[in-house]
Amino acid sequence: IYAAADGVVEWADGNSGKPGVESLGRSVMVQSGPTYLAVYSRLQSVSVKHGQKIKRGQVVGRMGGRDGKPLLHFQIRKNGQKSPPGNYLPRP
Repeated sequence: IYAAADGVVEWADGNSGKPGVESLGRSVMVQSGPTYLAVYSRLQSVSVKHGQKIKRGQVVGRMGGRDGKPLLHFQIRKNGQKSPPGNYLPRP
């Protein structure tokens, strides 16, 4: 899984989710400035550490799965509120 934007890793846990979002499993949260937070969850493994500065396109973790199918929970939070991630990703 690649970072959608430059930022700083706010949470990186290879075993469970951040307190309050445990149901998301292994997770990475990347803060991009004061406004945006990207959440990558249901990961098989985590490749970054808390406090690490990362660049767009950098590997943050490895895709998880269930029943032999790939699975990723990707979320963008703008000012703490969930926002459709498609609004921030490049269009083909």
